[in-house]
Amino acid sequence: MKYLKLMRSNQNYFEDFITRNTYHTNSIEGSTLSYAETYAIIFNDNSFQVKAQPREIYEAINHKYALNYLLEKMVKKEKLEANDLITINELINKNIKDTKGYRKVSVMIHGSQDIPPDANEIPNKMLYFIDNYNHAPIDSKEDLLCKIARFHIEFEHIHPFEDGNATIGHQLKTA
Repeated sequence: MKYLKLMRSNQNYFEDFITRNTYHTNSIEGSTLSYAETYAIIFNDNSFQVKAQPREIYEAINHKYALNYLLEKMVKKEKLEANDLITINELINKNIKDTKGYRKVSVMIHGSQDIPPDANEIPNKMLYFIDNYNHAPIDSKEDLLCKIARFHIEFEHIHPFEDGNATIGHQLKTA
C-alpha cells in the first residue's frame, strides 16, 4: 500500500504507470495505439494528434477508469468482491459492448486448447476464486509474484465474461 501512496504522490510517475499499464494491456489485445497516443487520450493531451479507431479510444479511456476503480479499492484496503469484477468488466466495455454480469453463453479462447467452464458454473467458481484471492497470504516478493501468476491463470481459465477477461486479468496483477 505504501508503494501505491508513493506512486500517487508523484503525478508524473503515476501518469506514466497508468499509461504504460493501459498501453501494454491494450496492445496485447490488438490495439495499434502508440504509448504517446495512449497518454494523449487518457490524460486529455490535446497537443498530440491521435488517429485511431473509436474502439481503441474507448478501450484506452475505459481501461483508465477501470484501473482507477481497482486502485481506489486498494487505497481503501477493501477486499475484492464479485460485484467489483462485474463493475470492472462493465467499465472496460463501456460504449463498446453491453455487458451485464457474468457470461451466459459458452466461449472459446482464441489460440488456446483450454475450454472454459459452462456459463452456469461461473458464479460458484468466481465466489471460490474471490475468496482465495482475498485470503492468500503474501510473505515475500517471490510469494507475491507466484500469487499474481496463479490468480491471473485461474481467472483466465474461468473466463467469466464474454469479453474483457484478459484486460481484467492484467488489472488483477496490479492489485
